[in-house]
Amino acid sequence: MYGNYTGVGEYTFHLLDHIFKLDRKNQYYLFCNSNKEINLPEWKYNNVHKIVFRYPNKLLHGSMWALKRPSFQKMVEKKAGVKIDHVFLPNQNFFIPKKGGRLTITVHDLSFVRFPYFFPRFHRFWHKAVNLKGLVQKADNVIAISKHTAQDLQELWQISPEKIKTISPGI
Repeated sequence: MYGNYTGVGEYTFHLLDHIFKLDRKNQYYLFCNSNKEINLPEWKYNNVHKIVFRYPNKLLHGSMWALKRPSFQKMVEKKAGVKIDHVFLPNQNFFIPKKGGRLTITVHDLSFVRFPYFFPRFHRFWHKAVNLKGLVQKADNVIAISKHTAQDLQELWQISPEKIKTISPGI
């Protein structure tokens, strides 16, 4: 959203870029939130829509953590005037799954679980507050970017191997 892509940004951009080139049938609603100036990629396909919210992240995330609301999915549905039947999260973040909705999430690694002492106190708190374990448990599908991550999901969080699909990022 802010120009230079990091690893997860590269992953997300290229994955979406390829999906959009291949699929013109399904409708895609890309949602993001930032009260800063953003620079989102332009996909000029009739089935790709951007939904941007401008709330301060600390306020929005704090509300999602403490009050378990608002639901991004419900916010997007209201703003777009459509029902979202499947949500894809390309990375861990604050998200409240909607009952009856389908969720797919990508897990890049569980280094923050295996090696918490390498992370500053704030990052440890953030990872705990996001509750990736809870999201993964509620998800219908989990994409692990490596066999190692898939093994960590099974070993550390007892996630069923049937729920996990290992899809390595391409170059």
